[in-house]
Amino acid sequence: MTPWMRLVAGAIGALLALALAWQTGLAGRAWRAAYPHLPAAVQGAPYRVRARLPGAARTPVPLPTPLPAAGTQPWGTVVVPGGNGQSNAQSVGNPDEGSAQGSGATRSATQRSDATTSVAAGTRTATGEQSTAEARRTGDVSPAPAASVAAGSSSPNPPTPAGASPPPPLPTLAAPPSAVLPAEASLDALRHSYQTWNNCGPATIDMALSAWGYAGDQALAATRLKPDPDDKNVAPHELARYARERGLGARVLVGGTLAQLRSLAAAGIPVILETWFVTDPDDQMGHYRLLSGYEDGGARLRFHDSYLGPNLVFDEDEVDRDWRVFNRLYVPVYPLDREADVRAIVGAAFDQPEAMWTIAAAAAQEEVRAAEAAGTADPYGYFNLGTSLVALGAHADAAAAFDRARAIGLPWRMLWYQHAIFEAYASQARWADVLALAEANLRNAPNLEESLLWRAAARDVAGDREAALADVRLALRVNPFLEAASAALAALESGASVADALRANAP
Repeated sequence: MTPWMRLVAGAIGALLALALAWQTGLAGRAWRAAYPHLPAAVQGAPYRVRARLPGAARTPVPLPTPLPAAGTQPWGTVVVPGGNGQSNAQSVGNPDEGSAQGSGATRSATQRSDATTSVAAGTRTATGEQSTAEARRTGDVSPAPAASVAAGSSSPNPPTPAGASPPPPLPTLAAPPSAVLPAEASLDALRHSYQTWNNCGPATIDMALSAWGYAGDQALAATRLKPDPDDKNVAPHELARYARERGLGARVLVGGTLAQLRSLAAAGIPVILETWFVTDPDDQMGHYRLLSGYEDGGARLRFHDSYLGPNLVFDEDEVDRDWRVFNRLYVPVYPLDREADVRAIVGAAFDQPEAMWTIAAAAAQEEVRAAEAAGTADPYGYFNLGTSLVALGAHADAAAAFDRARAIGLPWRMLWYQHAIFEAYASQARWADVLALAEANLRNAPNLEESLLWRAAARDVAGDREAALADVRLALRVNPFLEAASAALAALESGASVADALRANAP
């Protein structure tokens, strides 16, 4: 055999071996095992190639606008009671006639996402009241009366939707005692790590652990947190679980304040924030940052950012603008012997979930009211209100708040990271909405395990258990550590409800 023939035979053999490995799944398993330990340039190579394939440069699929219930107007009314007990009704209006969203199919990502800056500006003041930004800065977030949100009616004061219960009352909660803080604080023990490809979550928890002397690395964290290298979202509860598995304390909290962040930094406690990240108007996404200190009396906060670098400084208003998109979610990471210190700073929200979600709901309500008073639209305020009401058990009102957020317009990646909207709609048997949202997500990213599971729940309700089983099995391949996926599989195998299993295993 000539050298040329040997070369051709070797090439054919290599191609056959690759085809066999791909067909049997060995290639995928080998890639997953090797991925965390490869250089970033090598990690990103397959995804860069894929992005250049025909059809890859498609416009992202936008989130669909709400589907009207039978016998109702296409767009309802949101009622936000004022502090004097009077109701201020704001009509959602038809999105084709001047609202922020448009039809949802023709509006560009740039236009949809411009709300981030305008909403932030619109929540600064409210006539006769302390500004929302000032309240977040000082930590004065005593809840106001609950927002009552109704949908499916065009009257100025619509009735509560069928099957809806009033939102739970929002009691006034005592704020944790304040302390005089130093003008500056810095967590000098933190080690900064630049993330490898698509590795924000593992890199950020690795940096947080470094404050307490842990010498791990993001490659090790990735093997536990994202067994699929192309996983688009490591959830906050997964980061907290990873810290707890290493003997530390970690809590996933929402409704935080800038004052609490400053107090935690002054106490030497690293805090992970889930924030919105805008690389350009057409490419917005969720991102984690690690609080590393503050300066100028707390008016400027410092962060270790796994993508942009160490000790980045942001004005407090800029921090809050991006943080509020995620309901001001934060994860303090601390030794167990410092738990009392963290509890004293956080207050009742630390170990009283109802109090925590009450605070978050009140903040969202105030921001919605302020935005409406300023003549602006606030999709994130309504979305946060919906998320908080789901946690408080007011699913019908939560669904109406989510409807309002969708009608105003949400970024196309919004539901990659936050999933309470699925539970709200499922609780109201709005399976067409569940399916439409899940499929929009999966057309943009086919490996979103939460969207796979909620599509499985919708298919299960429709009687297509084989398709539901395929979705659940794919979710388990993407993330074999996901308890909700294991519970969904057990439900299908036993003939139980997938939706019930997902609700019972929500983080």
